[in-house]
Amino acid sequence: MRRTSLLVLALAGCLDAGDSPEPAPRVAPIIVHTVTINADGTFSPPVVDVHSGEYIEWVLPSKFDAIVRAAWDGTRYAPRAYDAGSAGEITGPMTVAPGGVFTLSPNPKGAGLGLADVGAAACPNSLRITSAGGSHLCQLGPAEQTMASTWSDPAITGVFIRLRWDLVDNGPNANPRYDFNHLDHEIDAAVASGKLYSLAFEAGKHGTPGWLSSQLGIPTAQFVDTDTGATMTLPAIWDARYISEYTALLQAVATHLKENAARYRALAYVKPSGANLFTTENRLPKDCTINYCNDREWSVLGYRPNLIDDFYRAQFQSIADAFPRKAMSYELIQAGFPRINDQGGYVDETGAIAIGTQPGAFMQTSANIAIGSDAANDYHERFAVQHCGLQPMSAVACQDPYNAHPDPADVGSGCPNTWAVAAGSDGQPTTFQTVNLSQISTLSALEGALDNAEVNTLANMVEIYEELAWLAAQDPWPGATRPSLEAWDAALRARAGMPTSYRVMAPVVARNAVVDIKYINPYRCNSTTCPSAGTIRVRS
Repeated sequence: MRRTSLLVLALAGCLDAGDSPEPAPRVAPIIVHTVTINADGTFSPPVVDVHSGEYIEWVLPSKFDAIVRAAWDGTRYAPRAYDAGSAGEITGPMTVAPGGVFTLSPNPKGAGLGLADVGAAACPNSLRITSAGGSHLCQLGPAEQTMASTWSDPAITGVFIRLRWDLVDNGPNANPRYDFNHLDHEIDAAVASGKLYSLAFEAGKHGTPGWLSSQLGIPTAQFVDTDTGATMTLPAIWDARYISEYTALLQAVATHLKENAARYRALAYVKPSGANLFTTENRLPKDCTINYCNDREWSVLGYRPNLIDDFYRAQFQSIADAFPRKAMSYELIQAGFPRINDQGGYVDETGAIAIGTQPGAFMQTSANIAIGSDAANDYHERFAVQHCGLQPMSAVACQDPYNAHPDPADVGSGCPNTWAVAAGSDGQPTTFQTVNLSQISTLSALEGALDNAEVNTLANMVEIYEELAWLAAQDPWPGATRPSLEAWDAALRARAGMPTSYRVMAPVVARNAVVDIKYINPYRCNSTTCPSAGTIRVRS
């Protein structure tokens, strides 16, 4: 152990000749006790004697290592519950809005990924990607499960776990109400591999629970996606009962995660959602055609912009309160909401509006971002803005990411989404997700997208498809800008200021008391044993 004393001196002004110097103020030294985390999971020294107000600093040997408070469970030292308000809560590091490369978990509506045994013919209807060596990745794996090779991949920092509301929440009359089995499987894989994870719960066509209308009586209407023709029945998302039930889900998840400090520490982002079409992105069926008018149906159901404002204001605050020290990442679609004004007037299939002023196509998304980033909110520094359509960099000159503004003319140009870029230039954390696998299916295209994020945004986290992370582990990396996907991960982590050490202050204890705080490194543990528990012995 290294015990360091840092003396901080404050000097004020300059002395003229003949002046009598004022005595320098006495400043207590800052005492730092350094602990080494060993590769075998032990700590050197195993016991650190400190006094209240002194610091303990762990040097992290890799990006996968961490510290969580632990307790003896009868067979081994295991993570304690996480308590943000406890003076002895030493769990960390927990960087707000962490950086790095994340992958997407499988679509919650289908199978996971797996290797075909006998070539592409083994999965004629589910082939996802093929490596240069002839390996074929197909949708053959267990539903909703990230591949084990992804969890163990050193090139990534985390995984975005995509979940459906209806598959997790059985409704207020069910016992048990919530089914966290799949969630726990994915999170425990993250903890065991030293990875982080993000969470979102999809509603919309596929994820909206039927019991919202059948049991609670929330009014619904029929809608048609004007791009695909898909039909769906959706409830009034602004209804107080809808907001209450979605909030209850988020709070239940937070309570569940905080029962285990290692699970909670590994959480990177919670994504506001619940107003959805086909994914967790924030959008609703909208627009009118000569055959069907979604905006009219929403207006009749009671949709008004101020009610959508209230929906997001309540959800943002709920996430901030339920998940202390965690960031939220708002997945935007710039023209994602019906064009309805405060009087219920809507833009019809001719582009006209019968009542009131015509609302802009981007009005609601802009309002949602403004609500989350408002400095009057106690969570605004934890509010990240994300766009899920990052493309390979093109020859188009994009806006300066330090001085950007939302510009509809940039849509489709190849430049990163300017609503997200502008949020970054205003000081909000920003994140991106690459466009679909149909548009980025090669490592060269993936590196082009990462180039785009680095040059034209201030983003510190980029989500890529799991198939591309697998491909990067199989085939040579193009190396035009950086030598590997892992190098890109490191660059994004550096942007976010991800730490290589972790420091906490010893808590205040009662006079003459001695308090032992036990801790473990969850990355070096497994389901049955931990190599060692460290001890911080705190004296007054």
